[in-house]
Amino acid sequence: MPDDPFAALDEAARRGPEALVGRLIELADRSGNADERLAARLLAERLRLGLPVWGEPEGPPVSPETRTAYEKAADRIARALGRELLERGEIAAAWPIWRRLGETGPVAEAIERLASERPAVPRRRLSELIRIALHEGAHPAAGLRLAVEAGEYGAAFDFLAEDESIGREERSAAAAEAIQRLHGDLSAALLRAAGEPAGSPEGAVDLAHLIAKHPGVAEGDPPVVDPALLRRAVRVSPWLEAGPALECAIDLCRAGESLPARLRRPGPPPFEAFFTDHRILLSGLAGRQVDAAVEHFIAKAEFHRRRGGEGAQAAGETLIYLLHRAGRPVPALAALNRYLATPPRGPLCPPLEVLCSAAGDFG
Repeated sequence: MPDDPFAALDEAARRGPEALVGRLIELADRSGNADERLAARLLAERLRLGLPVWGEPEGPPVSPETRTAYEKAADRIARALGRELLERGEIAAAWPIWRRLGETGPVAEAIERLASERPAVPRRRLSELIRIALHEGAHPAAGLRLAVEAGEYGAAFDFLAEDESIGREERSAAAAEAIQRLHGDLSAALLRAAGEPAGSPEGAVDLAHLIAKHPGVAEGDPPVVDPALLRRAVRVSPWLEAGPALECAIDLCRAGESLPARLRRPGPPPFEAFFTDHRILLSGLAGRQVDAAVEHFIAKAEFHRRRGGEGAQAAGETLIYLLHRAGRPVPALAALNRYLATPPRGPLCPPLEVLCSAAGDFG
């Protein structure tokens, strides 16, 4: 075959359409581009069936038998190429093929194996797989594991905060894993930056103390403590159950509170003092200072009720969630009646029927 692909195609074209398409398949295979490989094979099938290269023929319409034969062949060709790519570990290249076929199972299985076996994967390829698994829906649970294992915490936290495809328990477990790992990584990085010895027991590092002692750690390039990443972690922390992960999240809130004031941006209601308000909520969820947390968010709910707007709904739902988690169903139902103008809309706040059942009040 000539080294010049255009010369190779010109030579093949002189020998007829079949030779030309055969040479296109060879060149596509050499390129390794999955789309080109699939297109060349589909072109060969159209030629075999007497169909035009693209579109409909100008003469008599294609018979139903010929159309069905092409559709079956196209399906067979796509499956064969999709399987070949997966066997070679080219999951990202195989994904568009299987998605067009309407079958995500083979790709999900491949991602699951990768997440379980944890082989060394180049960073760029891993980012592609996380995107496919999480944001394109191939396998969210495995994508979360890959993201956390790779330290791609931002991708994991954003997915947990915004996606509705996973259940409450799965979301809580994934958030717990990500927050504990982030806390551990951040502790080690702060100790290194501060020049202090490592090896403290897990969870014993006082992040806020280290940040206050070394305030520049949030302003490097890149910073040791990324304020935006802290916010993304804290944002999903209300999903956590009481336990070590929740304690890590509370410590992340304290770390955020210790950042320089210019790096502590306000949040949406009722988390205007983003890290402080979340710390108070999480302490209540952990079973500590519950009364103080309830009073804090009652004050928030009353303020936004008087002020009106979307903040009133968010503040009310946060209070109801806190009361529900604290095992106070009657006050939670009363808060719903007082502070919510519409049924609960946020993912955390339990629905009306759950609150009524817990309170034993269906009136």
